[in-house]
Formats: sequence, C-alpha cells, structure tokens
Amino acid sequence: MKNIKTTRSRVTTMANRLVKRGYGRRLAMIKAWIIVKAEKLSVRVSGVTFGQRQQILAALDGRQAFVKLRRE
Repeated sequence: MKNIKTTRSRVTTMANRLVKRGYGRRLAMIKAWIIVKAEKLSVRVSGVTFGQRQQILAALDGRQAFVKLRRE
C-alpha cells in the first residue's frame, strides 16, 4: 500500500459499489478491505469476446494477472 489516502479512497469506492449491489455498509467495508489486502484473487469473467476485452486481457503482464480462457 503506497499511499494510505489513495488506498482508503479506493476501498471506500469499492465498498460503495458493494452497497449498491445490496450489501450492508459494514459488510461492504469489511469485504473491500479483504479484497485490497488479498495477495491473490480468482475472478470469473463472462463475455470476453464483447468489445475490446480480449485485447485488454492480452495486454496484461504476467505479474499483474494470470489469465486462463475456457470456452463454456
């Protein structure tokens, strides 16, 4: 965490998005901090052929993300 103000701002933004999805404010803040502190996340993305998502995935550095595409 480079700058605590930047980190707090991002956590608050993430928590606000979770609140909009139906989480309680307290639980949203807890989940946002867990996500920020996590060393590794597993995320499932659907619709990678839409728009320019494949180009974005191809541009990611191996240190930033490990991408495995699987047809469903």
